[in-house]
Amino acid sequence: MVGNVLIKEPPGGMGRSALIVGDPHRVELLSTLLEEPVVKTGVRGYVYAIGKYRGERISIVTHGIGAPSASIVVEELHRLGVNVVVRLGTAGSIQHEIRVGDVILASTALCRIGGCATSMYMRDLTPPASPHPVLAARIIDALKGSGVKTWVAPVFTSDALHAETEGLIEELRGYGVAAVDMETAILYTLSWLRKLHAASVLIVSNNLVQGDQSILGTEELGEAFKKVAKVILEVLHDYS
Repeated sequence: MVGNVLIKEPPGGMGRSALIVGDPHRVELLSTLLEEPVVKTGVRGYVYAIGKYRGERISIVTHGIGAPSASIVVEELHRLGVNVVVRLGTAGSIQHEIRVGDVILASTALCRIGGCATSMYMRDLTPPASPHPVLAARIIDALKGSGVKTWVAPVFTSDALHAETEGLIEELRGYGVAAVDMETAILYTLSWLRKLHAASVLIVSNNLVQGDQSILGTEELGEAFKKVAKVILEVLHDYS
């Protein structure tokens, strides 16, 4: 087992809770919600911020794109003493009624058998890809209480962004899947294996069944990210 390769901080230095995001620019954006934030660039450009929220140390960390990258970050956060991890990311909706700007709390995450790096941890079993129920319930209540349009539904975690065909989308719709992302399955799997409390909160950046294939990014969704992040930070501050 190798030591940490991306996040070079002392044990306990990241706090007990972490908000993880895909886009490094989101780290810089959301660090403005923290007190005394220090933004750092780790190995291979992985950006993270350490600061305080209402006096409690917390970190905001980029996990990159895809399950292998996210698995490294989650593992390293665990080694540093983080025990609560919430992903705040984006997803492409595959249901007509779930619109751009809505928020999905992923109730579970499907993936291909052996996909999303899960086979490196569990070879012959389907992964336990679900959030911690207490953490998820608190986030759902807080989001709805803040007026955010919130859905609680399964997502599909993909290993290949450009391999999502119309046939696959229709298949997933038939299973009741709400959206597609690229990291939730490995986060949830690792959370149970490493005894972390985790949840995945996804802002809908595009809708794959409404014809418009444009994807909104951090710049267009910046205010939504800040609003949802503040709700999550409040939950993390009070969570025990």
